[in-house]
Amino acid sequence: MKATATVKETYQNGTALVEVTRKSACAGDCGSCHGCAHPEEHVRVTAQNTVCADAGDQVTVESATGAILGWASLLYLLPVALMLIGVLLPAPSESVNILLGMAGLLVGLLVCIFVSRKSKKMRRLTFTITEILSPGGLQS
Repeated sequence: MKATATVKETYQNGTALVEVTRKSACAGDCGSCHGCAHPEEHVRVTAQNTVCADAGDQVTVESATGAILGWASLLYLLPVALMLIGVLLPAPSESVNILLGMAGLLVGLLVCIFVSRKSKKMRRLTFTITEILSPGGLQS
């Protein structure tokens, strides 16, 4: 996955703090539909600074698409899958199936919360600055 970002700070260990402006799912064209409450979101991450970018530079940041898709599938599919398993298990009554479904959903959400917190500590999702688009924030 590629994104355009602005370098906010650089560090001695070869990393940089970058800010990515994420558009909404509808591409940020809220003037036409007036449906978005927050059309843009600013996300700050630490990235490997392999191209020696400086603060203020516009850069291209890349991350492993496979890792992002893996996390997304875990976060979206696991709770739903566990809920469906709970609902479809043979049970003496329909109310027991509903309780099993809710328990499966809860277990799935708890696993996602645990994995999300653990991954932040382990920093498995890494970002790399691959290209300087405009040095010092100047338009090229």
